[in-house]
Amino acid sequence: METNIYETGDMVRVLEIKADASDLETDVRLAVKKFRTSVRIPGFRPGHIPVNLIRRRYAKNIEQYVVENLLKEVWEDFVDSNKQYTLVGKSKEVKREYALDQDLLIHVEFYVAPQIRLKDLSGQILRIPRFHISDQHIDFYIKKRLVSHIKPRPLTSLERIGDPQDGLFDQVTFQKFEVDQASDQMMIGGDSVQRHFFDYASYIDADQSENDKLRDLFKGKSVGDRVKIEKDGAQKQIHVPDSALSVYDVRIVEALRYDWPEIDDEWARRISRDDVDSADALQSWVKEYLEEEFHLVTLNLLEFALKRRMFDLHPFSLPDNYLEAFYNLEHTEIDGHNMALIRLSSNIQWDFMANAIEEDLKELPVPEEYDSKRMGIKLLDSVHPDRDEILNKLLSQFSLEYTDVPKDSRDYFHQVEYLTKTASKAPAP
Repeated sequence: METNIYETGDMVRVLEIKADASDLETDVRLAVKKFRTSVRIPGFRPGHIPVNLIRRRYAKNIEQYVVENLLKEVWEDFVDSNKQYTLVGKSKEVKREYALDQDLLIHVEFYVAPQIRLKDLSGQILRIPRFHISDQHIDFYIKKRLVSHIKPRPLTSLERIGDPQDGLFDQVTFQKFEVDQASDQMMIGGDSVQRHFFDYASYIDADQSENDKLRDLFKGKSVGDRVKIEKDGAQKQIHVPDSALSVYDVRIVEALRYDWPEIDDEWARRISRDDVDSADALQSWVKEYLEEEFHLVTLNLLEFALKRRMFDLHPFSLPDNYLEAFYNLEHTEIDGHNMALIRLSSNIQWDFMANAIEEDLKELPVPEEYDSKRMGIKLLDSVHPDRDEILNKLLSQFSLEYTDVPKDSRDYFHQVEYLTKTASKAPAP
């Protein structure tokens, strides 16, 4: 019998077992004896069933019994007892070639913790986006809180969707019809009833890319206007290529706009839910709230940048089969459409990385400026609270450079939109 272990990936090992039929004769005899004494066949006394009949009728059972016992023995001798392997996840048999009285070939895939040695981090820079609150963001936040208290009105014939002055919160409802490019006739099964809605202030969207482009197409238009877009998503230009067989005919069926009231003391109380009692105080209250929340956003970006940089400096891959086996998931391609699995993979990678960081930096003192309480930063889930100190040691190895995010960037309004949606009642400063 021959046994080998091959390395086929950063975490993947394959145990190979080869055996000639003659090597397995004793195992087969023991298996036949076991089944001969335990099975019942009409016409034969227990323990007196002919061996040939047992081998013929229970061949698959005998093969399975031989393989299971052989695997158990080889695994204990060559894998479990091997101190160089830190096993993770579940092993998986990936190949079996064996029939009774024939040669055997078995491949078992198993997974080991990746070997990570921390590199010299001197001179490494982390660049972190930093947010500053402007009057525009305060006004945006107040308007988002006002939306639930007032009703929008239809746009007049002289008003246009997405007007730079008044149209940030315009709401648009439209219908999509799939039409033939050549005849302009609606296709069978075309989308003739589904109505789609978005407002110009919302940047958190189920179909972000298409709706972003539709916003550009609809800006400056009014109810009744039509545009055509390709089936695989909206295009920057209204005209579609002649090569497109079918396209979407998009028709604007409704457009609404808010008229904002003057903020007095009563509105200030309603917007803040009695945390402030004057219009002047409302401005300060919103600014302090957003500054605090944006500070937490910056810290989250710092954590993300730190992890990404460590992954870049210490690359290793997680095998798909490891995720499937360890988390009992059906095999799924890791791509841009499966964000949940991507996050799962990233979290597991970071857990392995954190173990290596803890081992390499355990003797290093924590600089005072990176104390976790002063930074207000938590770099791992609460299941590992003891690692905060180690991870702040890691952070101290980098130089931090903050870059200001442009105050009119979409990232700003995305964050304010998110904060408004998640804060049913903003905390008092």
